Amino acid sequence: MYFQFIRFCLVVLMTIMVTSGIHNAYSYYYGESCTDRDDQYITSASSDSVICTYNFANLFSIANRLNDRHDVELADTYNFFTITTLLLVLQFIRKIQKQTALSSDERQITASDYTARVQKIPRSFKENEDIDEEIKKFFERSAIPGTQLNVQQVSACYNCDELCNLEKEIGDLGIKKAKLAVQNSQDPEIAKLEDQIHEKKNSLAALEEKLMQGQKASAYFEGEAYVTFETQAELQKVLKQFRISGFRRFIEWFKPKSIYKFRGTILKVKQASEPSDINWQNAGTSHFARFMLKLFTNLVTVGLLALSFAAIYMTNTKKVELLYDLKKKRYEEGTKLTLTLQIQAVSTAASFIVVFVNTIFKGIIRFLAR
Repeated sequence: MYFQFIRFCLVVLMTIMVTSGIHNAYSYYYGESCTDRDDQYITSASSDSVICTYNFANLFSIANRLNDRHDVELADTYNFFTITTLLLVLQFIRKIQKQTALSSDERQITASDYTARVQKIPRSFKENEDIDEEIKKFFERSAIPGTQLNVQQVSACYNCDELCNLEKEIGDLGIKKAKLAVQNSQDPEIAKLEDQIHEKKNSLAALEEKLMQGQKASAYFEGEAYVTFETQAELQKVLKQFRISGFRRFIEWFKPKSIYKFRGTILKVKQASEPSDINWQNAGTSHFARFMLKLFTNLVTVGLLALSFAAIYMTNTKKVELLYDLKKKRYEEGTKLTLTLQIQAVSTAASFIVVFVNTIFKGIIRFLAR
C-alpha cells in the first residue's frame, strides 16, 4: 500500500506537470515583468515599471508574466483544465484502491464470506413468530428449488432507538445519583434514583431478550437481515439465484408463486460487507430514503463546488486587476499602500473560501452519516 501511495502521488504530480505545469513554467520563465533591483531604481519613475524583483522564486511565477495579460488568462484556463483532469484521475485512483481492497479481502476469510445481506423482507410478522427462524426456514427449503441448504445463523436488524434511549437514561440517572452522593450520602432522593435505575435496567434487559429471541419483536424489525450459510458454495448459489435484472423482478412480481418471493415480497440478496464497514444505525433506511439522501448530497456538492469555483475565480480576477493597478500606480505612495492592502485582503478571502467550503462539506457528511 505504501508503494502504491507513492505511485499515486507521482501520477498526480505528472498530471499537473503535463496539463499546466510545464506550459506555465516555460511561459513564466521567458517573462519580462521582473528585473534586478538596480534596474527598478532606474525605471521607478515610469508608470510601466515592474513590480517584482528578479530572483529564483519569481523566475517561474506568474509575477514574471504580468505584462502579458493574455498569457495570464491562458494560464488560468490551463489551471482549470488541470483541476478537471485531476478530478478524473482521482476517480481512477479511487477505483484502483477499491480493487486493491477487494483483492486483499479475498485473501482473508471472514464471516462476511459466508453471509448474505437480505433486504426488502416484509415486516408482517405476528407477535408470536420467531423472525430469525422464519427467515432461516425460507432459505434452507425454498431459496434453491430442490436443494436443501444449511443456514448457520440469521441476524435480523432491529430499530434500537428505544434500547439506546434506555441506556442513556440509565447513564444520566447514574450521574445524577453520583452528584447527590457527593453532596449528601443520606439524601432520600438517592434511594428513589436507585429504584428508577433498577426499573430501567429491568426494562432494558427485557427488551434485549426480546430482540435476541426474535419473538414479539416485529414492531422493531427493520425489514433486513444477514443470513450466514455453512459453506461459501451455498452462499454463491443463493447470490447467483437472486441476481436478477430489474425487468425480471418486475415480471416475477405478478407471479402468485415466485421462488424469489418471501411472504409476497421479492427479496433482494447480495454479498454482505465486513461488519466494521456497515453503519448499523442506518441499516433499516429505505431505498427511497437513501436515493433522496444521495441526490441531496450530490446537488449540494455540485452547488458548493460551483459557488466556490465562482468565488475563487472572482477573487483571482480581482487580484490580477489590482496587481495591474499596482504596477501602474506604484509611484503614488498612498495608492500603493491601499492597493497592497486590497491585494492581501483578496488573497486572504480566497483562502477563507476554501476553508469555509471544506467545513460545509464536513458538516454535511456528518449530518448525513447520522
